[in-house]
Amino acid sequence: MCKYWSGIATKDGKVLFTEQDSHEEVIERSGLKDDILENRDFVRIEVPDGDMKKYRIDEEGTLPRWFEKRENEFFKKVEVLLKQLKPLKPKKDAIDKEYQPKKDAIYKEYQTKKDAIDKEYQTKWDAIDKEYQTKRDAIDKEYQTKWDAIYGKVKGYLPKKLNG
Repeated sequence: MCKYWSGIATKDGKVLFTEQDSHEEVIERSGLKDDILENRDFVRIEVPDGDMKKYRIDEEGTLPRWFEKRENEFFKKVEVLLKQLKPLKPKKDAIDKEYQPKKDAIYKEYQTKKDAIDKEYQTKWDAIDKEYQTKRDAIDKEYQTKWDAIYGKVKGYLPKKLNG
């Protein structure tokens, strides 16, 4: 997640963003498909700290040609957009500050319940796994004993060492 602002530049010339400053949230909400790298329809862009001098393209690999040709256009669009958003940032921060403790409390409750279920599941899984291992080892021992009796008389045969 970007520290101040992140968005998506689209092939059709739009700059999209959400209140969450998350590329992935923009991609999800807009319905864009993030399944190709080359010749894709969007590019991730961001402005750390709200400083246009730090404007950057947040992408791996090559950029689509359409973006390379219009990068300056997108820079200007983001610059205008950030000027509109700057006076709203304190309000956004206040809302985030108000709701983050509520989100944290809900997540903590979720995590506590999840951890309890995980522990119960792991206990049951361990018991089932132990039973399986014991039965499998018994069958493997019986199986190997029969093979050892057959191949054990042939020079060079290495019998399997069994547990137990």
